[in-house]
Amino acid sequence: MEADDVTLLQRWVADKSDLVEFEIVPVVPGPDTAAALAGQLQYHAGLGIASGLC
Repeated sequence: MEADDVTLLQRWVADKSDLVEFEIVPVVPGPDTAAALAGQLQYHAGLGIASGLC
């Protein structure tokens, strides 16, 4: 399930909660993750450590 508006997803889950149990897992797009980890990736690359994140 995917939604641009998290409140719509929350309403849908609340509406169906009497029938099924949900686990919501937020997903961050790859470019956003790469930008957030850029400093760590550069640091590990400078040390010659393979981080497994690339």
